[in-house]
Amino acid sequence: MKKEDIYAIERKNEDALKMLKKALAFTFGIGLIANSYCFFNFSPTVDSTMLVNEEGLWNLSLGRFVIPAYLAIRSKITIPWVIGCLSLFYIALSVYCVCSILKMKSTPEIALVSGVFTVNVSLADNFAAYLHTADFYMFALLLSCLGVYFLKFNFRFGVLWAAICFVGVLGIYQSYISVSAGLITLSVISSLLEKEEWGRIFGYVKKAILSVIISAPLYLLTVKGTQLLFHVEPASSQNGIEQIFSRTPKELLLFIPETYRTLFRALACPYNYTGNLLGIIDVILIICAITMGIVLLRKSKAGMALFVIGVATFPCITSIAVILSLGTSNHMLMYYPYQLVFVAVILVAKHFCAKRNNYVPGIVVVALILANLFINGIVINGAYTQKEVVYESTIIECANILRDIEKIPDYEEGITPVVFVGDFNSSYLNGNRPGLKAYDEWTGFAGSAVTYHGTFSHMARNILGHSINLIEEELDDSLVKDMPQYPNPGYCIYDGEKVIVKIADE
Repeated sequence: MKKEDIYAIERKNEDALKMLKKALAFTFGIGLIANSYCFFNFSPTVDSTMLVNEEGLWNLSLGRFVIPAYLAIRSKITIPWVIGCLSLFYIALSVYCVCSILKMKSTPEIALVSGVFTVNVSLADNFAAYLHTADFYMFALLLSCLGVYFLKFNFRFGVLWAAICFVGVLGIYQSYISVSAGLITLSVISSLLEKEEWGRIFGYVKKAILSVIISAPLYLLTVKGTQLLFHVEPASSQNGIEQIFSRTPKELLLFIPETYRTLFRALACPYNYTGNLLGIIDVILIICAITMGIVLLRKSKAGMALFVIGVATFPCITSIAVILSLGTSNHMLMYYPYQLVFVAVILVAKHFCAKRNNYVPGIVVVALILANLFINGIVINGAYTQKEVVYESTIIECANILRDIEKIPDYEEGITPVVFVGDFNSSYLNGNRPGLKAYDEWTGFAGSAVTYHGTFSHMARNILGHSINLIEEELDDSLVKDMPQYPNPGYCIYDGEKVIVKIADE
């Protein structure tokens, strides 16, 4: 090897290390500013009341076979600070992969991508309501980016390594495979803007398709193998394999238009105190990116055609899980791939400023993204504050109910069955109290703590230390119809076999 080649490799490694350091610094810096309130304040609500993760077999039934193995290493206990640090570490490595793939090496570009990945409603929802899953979902994000990284830089057996990464993503949370698909699309758009040879672009696309072809059967075989090994039946809910395979091609095709509405609602709807301002900012950013891309590629008919196809299909590509579930399990956790929209804006603005020698559009894009991050930062911290208030008030209600149950003479903790009557979402246990409405109106999110039987059980066992034997059973209407609901006297009775607790009329 020539001395010049050695020096080139050393410079390349030094540049890569600098990028990695910047990604770590900006991700932890911005991420802690935006989310550390959630890491330092103990306030479990909704599914994050599951302080001891006992969903191993349930995850296997959904095809998420990586999660039990991950928890065996990380521990089943939900430790907010540890989960927060692990999540930010995985996000930082993802930022490094994305910036390397798209050749966004400057400090402002890395800072903006770090901000987009750490300050958004989808991640905040994960930290606030599903903290026990946050770090392994961000590990899925890392694997989705790492798979594309292997494809982009021609690693030896890169297609196989990418396929293994994609299998890992599907084995954690299927929604994040949309990040891989979206990043591959952005990589092609980046190549078009750089006017790379068509042979290289199509060669890259072929490798991406081949990795998907390999990963799909490999994932299915691994899922079936682990389910057989642990004697677990496939579940037909929550985006599980059985639910996905129950869809017909016609159903999936007819649902595709809904992905455009889903993306628009996620980016443009007023979910916060600013009203329509955030939506207006996001729409302007998208229009700017499309306009700049058209200006850059207007002299290349083939390039323009691919760019238009990429833009037109991007909502579908970043909504793969939404399409496969037909929207039945559509929630903010599945919206994280939409952050690639802002990465696309940064990418196109970078090329426009460099090639047109006009930095005004770039300054506008940076200002609008910073405004987006600022508004989102305020909103998500308002949501974290709301979450703590709701937790503090709900834990009192849960303790009151358990105290009243314990007063029943024949009640034996952990043995006597307890049946709840009524919808948790319509009860005091869901945070629906008049005094807390101001938080709902300000953040745009409904405060909730206990939303179904499982969350009350976790609240009782993992936080209040009461091993309640909570069961679900249909009761005779004549028995419970005239019962008062909590907190009125008589809401809790014993019928000689079980304790009946009425929390709502609905």
